[in-house]
Amino acid sequence: MFFAKDFIETAEGLIFAVVEQGLEDGKALCFLRYVQEPSGWKKVATEQANNLLQQQYPDYLHYSPVLDAHLHAVAVERIVKHHQPKHRLQQLMQAPRHDAVERDLFRLCELFGQHGLDLAQTGVTGSILVGVQNQDSDIDLVCYGREVFHQCRAITGKLIVLGHLQSLNDQDWLQSYQRRSCDLSFDEYVWHERRKCNKAVISGRKFDLNFIDHCAGSEAVVYQKYGAITLQCRVTDDTYAFDYPAEFKIDHPQISSIVSFTATYTGQAIRDEIVEVSGVLEQSEQGLKRIVVGSSREAHGEYIKVVQCAAWVSDSVTRQLPRRGVGLPPKPIYGTDFSAVIFDMDGLVLDTESTYISAWRQAASEMGYDFSDDFCLSLSGLHYQDIELKLLAYCGAEFDLETFNRLSGDCWRGHVNVHGIKIKHGFNGLLELLIRQKIPYCLATNSLAVNALECLELAGIEEVFSIVVSRDHVRHGKPEADIFLKAAELLQVDIGRCLVVEDSHAGIVAASRAGAVSVFIPSIAKVDPLTVELCDLMVSDLAQLADAIRA
Repeated sequence: MFFAKDFIETAEGLIFAVVEQGLEDGKALCFLRYVQEPSGWKKVATEQANNLLQQQYPDYLHYSPVLDAHLHAVAVERIVKHHQPKHRLQQLMQAPRHDAVERDLFRLCELFGQHGLDLAQTGVTGSILVGVQNQDSDIDLVCYGREVFHQCRAITGKLIVLGHLQSLNDQDWLQSYQRRSCDLSFDEYVWHERRKCNKAVISGRKFDLNFIDHCAGSEAVVYQKYGAITLQCRVTDDTYAFDYPAEFKIDHPQISSIVSFTATYTGQAIRDEIVEVSGVLEQSEQGLKRIVVGSSREAHGEYIKVVQCAAWVSDSVTRQLPRRGVGLPPKPIYGTDFSAVIFDMDGLVLDTESTYISAWRQAASEMGYDFSDDFCLSLSGLHYQDIELKLLAYCGAEFDLETFNRLSGDCWRGHVNVHGIKIKHGFNGLLELLIRQKIPYCLATNSLAVNALECLELAGIEEVFSIVVSRDHVRHGKPEADIFLKAAELLQVDIGRCLVVEDSHAGIVAASRAGAVSVFIPSIAKVDPLTVELCDLMVSDLAQLADAIRA
């Protein structure tokens, strides 16, 4: 059986990427990707591939009446090698890692496996599948089965929050956008891509997640093209949004669905969102109509983009339509937009981050380890259990957590018992404003209750917060939503009317998941562009937030 993302090789030294499950007239539908030359395998672009086949191997050019499209096809008897992603990944996982790409792939799969992913249902495609990767190659993972794919997306998001993986930076997105040559603006492209959670970075190397429904049937329905069409419609079903081809059922009196053969628009929309689609109208012999995006390999002028989000989708920046240039300030928030304020503690109300980092580095030094600034900053805002996971990943499984916790605790208390803990600039003024305007507030922290109360006492504000929600009051800490949902419950204010003020990425993620309005005030950690995109407002300090509330 042939699946999309498989590669097939012929005796002439040609490698094709399979694009459709099954066979058509005994042939595998595909596109030429690599050509063997004296110096090795060379990757070819679409136009080069078509020209080469036209001149030397015209029998590989193919018109598919089922797809009503021109592509390439190879008869089964002419295939000398079938490269299968599953087999290749299992082979690589059991063999020595020969280069940086294979080592990064191994580490990525190891992380996924540690978080419950069944690696037997995954594979690797692209250059790694046929062993022609170079030091700049990306990793293209394949997930077989819808549940496996969505689990892999969820794990990717979690690993980003934990710091084991990184989000794509602005340069990564720009390079991706330039490769796609799609008919969206850069802002539109990045907005749609960020929320799919099917791309990330490991050790500086980008990777993609691809979905293959290996249980799908191969029903052959013949469609005929009727010309270009552009319209706006509502998506009624996104179940097959990540399939190949991707399918979005739509609410339209004559047209039943949008189908995309272009990877850019896979997972592009969510149920109940209004999209604008530009493509080619097709009709089957039975009279079924659909709009195809990616009717040709280049798909110039064809696109899918969200123009209105669904009402049920959380109103955070990642769910709002792009409305400003990358890097510009987020929308302002005014006092009428919320009914209560939920404060984080460490790095937001209290200047504790520097004291923690000093204690961590001192304890590590006594144990013979050297913690970099970047590593210490990556621990900011995390619950201690997540910190321990990062410590083991950074130092190795033999790292003595018990000794480290004892030493760092002793170092920290030795410092704060002498110097106390400072309150962050602007807090007292903001507190006075909230009291004057009779806006309720509370504290919600990833710290344990005993530690939170100790810090508040050392800062001299133990009486300020009548409600303190800590990590031991809920089942899951940040970046899950539990702490903020509990805080809203105790405040007796709907979470959608709560303004959550945070200094960490984990806290902003938790606020977004809870459905709160979020304010990001960077502390000492390096600002992640994804945090800026995810929050509703970013200000420099609590005094500036007070000014925004007064406006």
